[in-house]
Amino acid sequence: MAKQFVDLSESPGGYSLLNDVQPLSARRLAQSALASFSVEGYGGTTTRVISEHAGLSAGALYTSFPSKEDILFLCAERAHKSALATLQSAAQIDGPAVRRVRNMMLQFTLWHAQNYMIARVCQYELAALTPDHHDVIARLRRGMESAMRVQIQTGVANGEFEVDDVDGLTLATLSLAIDVCRWFSPSGRMSAERLAETYADLVVRMVGSRTPDAAAGTAAPNTESVRA
Repeated sequence: MAKQFVDLSESPGGYSLLNDVQPLSARRLAQSALASFSVEGYGGTTTRVISEHAGLSAGALYTSFPSKEDILFLCAERAHKSALATLQSAAQIDGPAVRRVRNMMLQFTLWHAQNYMIARVCQYELAALTPDHHDVIARLRRGMESAMRVQIQTGVANGEFEVDDVDGLTLATLSLAIDVCRWFSPSGRMSAERLAETYADLVVRMVGSRTPDAAAGTAAPNTESVRA
C-alpha cells in the first residue's frame, strides 16, 4: 500500500540536486530512493519500498526508470556534475595559485558538507553501477582531479609551492574534502562553513605556500548547494 509522500526538496543533505527531475513522479521516486539508499544501502532497498515511500503504487517505478540502478546513476551523475562545477567555478578567482587552491578546497569541502547524504550514497554505492554508468562517473572524477592538479602544478611552476608529488597531493587534498560526507552532520559541533575554512587553511600549509596572506581575496563560502 502506498504511503503518504513527504516532499524532501528542502531537506538537508543534497535533495535539492533532484529538484528539477521531471516528471514529478520521477522526482518523488528519486527522493524516496535517495532517502532509502542512505539508510538501508542500495542492496537493502527494494523497488517496492521506493515506490511506496514516494506515495505511488508498487510498480510505479518502472514507468519512470528502467531499474533501481538507473535511479542510483541519476543521483551519482547529478552529484558529481555539481561537485565538479563547484571546483571549476572556485578556480576562477583572480590572484596567485594559492588563492585558487585555497578557494577550491573551501568550496569543495563545503559542497560535501552541505550535500553529505547524496555524496555519501555516491561514495558507498558506486560498485552497484553498471560498467557504462561507472565509466561516466569515473570521467567526472578525473575532471575533478585535473582541475585541482592544474592549479597545484601552476603554483609549483610559479615558485609559490613546495610540492614533490603533485599527483599525490592532488589525491590527498580531494580525499580530505570528500571524506567529510562520511561523518558530517548539520547538528555536529562544527558548522559546514567553519569546517570548510579549516580545511582551506590546511591545504595552504600542505602546498608549502610561500605567498603571504593566502586567504586574502578568497571567495566567501558558498552557502547554497550548487546544482548540476
